[in-house]
Amino acid sequence: MGNEMKPEQFIRDKPRLVYGVGINDWVGSTYDAKTGKRIPEYRLWHRMLERAYCAKYKERNPTYKNTTVDKKWFSLTGFIAEVSSLKNYDKAINEGWNLDKDIISKGNKNYSLELCCFVPKEINVLLTNSRATRGLYPIGVCFSKRDKYYRASVKVGNKNKHLGCFDNPIDAFYAYKTAKEAHIKVVANEWKERIDPRVYEALMSYTIDITD
Repeated sequence: MGNEMKPEQFIRDKPRLVYGVGINDWVGSTYDAKTGKRIPEYRLWHRMLERAYCAKYKERNPTYKNTTVDKKWFSLTGFIAEVSSLKNYDKAINEGWNLDKDIISKGNKNYSLELCCFVPKEINVLLTNSRATRGLYPIGVCFSKRDKYYRASVKVGNKNKHLGCFDNPIDAFYAYKTAKEAHIKVVANEWKERIDPRVYEALMSYTIDITD
């Protein structure tokens, strides 16, 4: 009886959940002994949980509203056991490739083995729509108050490519759509031999919608 744990001690010693759901059940330390920083496996898992369950993060990045994670991935070891089977997991650990949830299935909000993939930053940012910062007009379109026309442009690499000026935002959007979809295919073919075949197929058939 003398060795029984008191209720307050149980509460104090209970493992702290990461963002209210994550269980750090990694065997050994999740810190690198040389750098003192978290190991890449932990950072990969932590960033995923942050996007799904951190209220402050979602305020800054509203596109992650309603994002969830497969319950099996609440466990750090469960997460690593599954995602390590995906193509380019080694690139994520060693080169910083991103874990993506909605390239294979556009609009997907759930992180799970079936629909997640690893992609380089170039592909990850290729499909960012910047809805929160672009204003009232469709993706790829801005309005010139001075000249009273709608300008369409597409980002190619680190530069914006001007596509023309239009009388209305719909025509401007379709100019953007044509150019963007063509550019996505170019990038897909550049990475074809290195990315998951599912990613390649998704990029080659990817469509830009006016509601994006």
